[in-house]
Amino acid sequence: MSLINPYSKKTVVVTKSGNELSESKTALHINRNGKVEVGAGAMENNAGEINAGSKKELTQRIMALAAAASRGEVSEQHEFAQKRAELVEAAISDSTGETWRIVGEVIGDEILETMGRDGFLRKILMRKDLKKGEIGRLRIRKKDVLAFFATTDSMTVTSQVNQYYLYPDEFYIKAHILIEDRELEQSPGDLLDDKYIDGLEQMMVQEDKVLRNLMNVAAPTYNNVVGFTTFTPAVFSQARTQLMSWSIPCATGIIAIDLLNDILTDPEFSTYFDPVSKREIIMSGSLGSFFGVNLITDGFRYETLQVLQPGEFYFVGPPNTLGAQTVRKDLTTAPINLYLIGKPERGWYMQKIEGQAIGNGRAVVRGVRV
Repeated sequence: MSLINPYSKKTVVVTKSGNELSESKTALHINRNGKVEVGAGAMENNAGEINAGSKKELTQRIMALAAAASRGEVSEQHEFAQKRAELVEAAISDSTGETWRIVGEVIGDEILETMGRDGFLRKILMRKDLKKGEIGRLRIRKKDVLAFFATTDSMTVTSQVNQYYLYPDEFYIKAHILIEDRELEQSPGDLLDDKYIDGLEQMMVQEDKVLRNLMNVAAPTYNNVVGFTTFTPAVFSQARTQLMSWSIPCATGIIAIDLLNDILTDPEFSTYFDPVSKREIIMSGSLGSFFGVNLITDGFRYETLQVLQPGEFYFVGPPNTLGAQTVRKDLTTAPINLYLIGKPERGWYMQKIEGQAIGNGRAVVRGVRV
């Protein structure tokens, strides 16, 4: 039986010292040497919007926030993390193992929530939940195209579509989170934070890597890979035009965070770029829009959780033109106890069963800095 998460799903952003940004007198800014530092002054107003006097200043603060998040100076913190000492102590003391199971489900809950909020997959692909015994089948808007799907979490298969349905294979996304007794005794209290990151590395990162592999294979089949030295409006237009030439609107641009610096320094970009101002939305990877294209990034994730390479971008069509994720079984958690085989370790096993497919290679364009 799955137990409801006993802790609120409230998510806050905190500094490395543990202060909540929205409540503290902490601001992130760029000093004269171009370094990100913490200084005096409120970071955001009462509406949760980052304080800035212009689009340029707002973009600079967004870049500063991304750099700080990547280094771990600021991070999202779930309410369960604020009770970590209490949770660990209760789990260790409970000889029945029930509290240990509950802690695993709490962490799994938060990992699944973060995957939905910060991961790329759910932002660009449709989702189809499969019932028990149901065949994973996706309807294709246009046949006579090349489609791409993952057969395992590391292999991509190309398929010529001559019918209106695609049948993507299913695979496991899984994680083994183990804690040694010595770790429990030596931990100063942030052990669950570390294990939460471990789970995200094994679940969210793996899921987005599969998606990136699919896009890398799909992009050059119908569209040219866009090479560039500086990300300019002309490069943006070149990529968007390739999608539009197939009568596919360009809905989303997935960009590496370093391209934001190019946007900041280009006069035309800075004029028409509409950055997001709400910190809560920014931390989920949303940067803003340029001529109707929503720009997202993984630059606000901790360094080990990022999947994009520097100078890389992908432009994709709306989900109904691009592809879908089939979900056979959402994330489930089970306790692991290695004491039984003579190892002083225990933890949790997590898994989900899914399929991923890009049903139309025309709906994705890739760009890379050369």
